[in-house]
Parts: sequence; C-alpha cells; structure tokens
Amino acid sequence: MLQRPYKNRIIFDTDTNKPMCNNKDKFISIELSSIIHVQTGSNIAKVEGQGTIQLCIALADGSTSNIQFTKVLYCPSLCLSIISPGQVRPKGLYYHGLYQKIQRIEDDIEVAYVLKINGTLIFLKCTDKVQAAWLLAYVNAHSPQDVQPSQEQEITLQEAHKLWGHTNLDNVKQLLKTVDGLKLKNTKKFNCNTCYKAKGH
Repeated sequence: MLQRPYKNRIIFDTDTNKPMCNNKDKFISIELSSIIHVQTGSNIAKVEGQGTIQLCIALADGSTSNIQFTKVLYCPSLCLSIISPGQVRPKGLYYHGLYQKIQRIEDDIEVAYVLKINGTLIFLKCTDKVQAAWLLAYVNAHSPQDVQPSQEQEITLQEAHKLWGHTNLDNVKQLLKTVDGLKLKNTKKFNCNTCYKAKGH
C-alpha cells in the first residue's frame, strides 16, 4: 500500500523548480489553460492548468499534517507528482536531510515526513492518523534500517478493527502481536455500528 499505484506517488525533487501534479482531484483550486509543454528530464509533459493542491502527510510520530502548495502545474500524463524546493522555501520551511523531514525555519516544527526510498524522496501521503500509523509500520517492515521510522506507532483496538476491515477483535489482537511498528494503545471495549448493522441483516 506504500504509495500505490506508482502514479499516486508524490516526490520531493531537489533537481526541479516546477511543482507538478498528475491528479486533478488533489487540486483545491485550479485554472485550466491551453495545453503547453514543459521539459521533465528527457521527456516532455503536457501542462493543462495550474492551481493549489492540498496534501495530508504522515509525520514521524504517527500524526498527520495538512500542507498546501500553490502554483502547481497540472500534468495528467506524468507518471508521478513532483514538489520542488522552490515551493517550500517561500513558506518559511526547509528540508532537513538528516531527519528526512520538512521543518519550519523559525521553530524546527515538522510539517512533513519525506523518506528516501530507493534513492527517491517520497512524501508519505495518507488520509488520517490510522492510515498514517499503518503506512509508517509498513515502511518499518519493508525498508532498510536507514529509512525506518524511529519509533513504534500506537493504535487503538477500535482503529485497528476499522483499519483491517472490521475483523474479529481477538484476531486483531493476535495480528498486532505479529506486526512490527504498530503497538496496541489500549483494549477499551467499544460498539461498532457498522458491525452491528451488518449482523442485523
């Protein structure tokens, strides 16, 4: 699930000065234009508009951050989306290579976790803190030691139950014992409305 399919990946490319996104749904505002072309490495990409995108990004502690980028080119033919350092600096942010994070200059607060995987800096894009915890656990289990998150991510029994398709709670507990990077925060009892409705039919 790590940024699959490949076209959904959003990378931080220090070699580009033009941010580009291939997914129109990521734009919260966009102005479509006549098609122009831009050079991307050895290829040419069609530009069909420009606007502002908003991303929900996993942070190293398992929480999430919403960050906006403006003047992003809409290039639907690209195989992935690209954020450039030029989009980061005007916001008073910088990329800290040692910690693999984008941080605020004034107080070093983390605003995005950007892991280097297979030589590419990738934003850990997610939808909420449950998916962020799963994503960081996945990275922990499938990445070399030098790109693993520094700590386990905590998850409640209710969050794990929802994450794994409303699995039986005893099975969820057993599964969490075998997973690296995810730690059960509590086993507080709860009522699942989805399961209740499903059993009622």
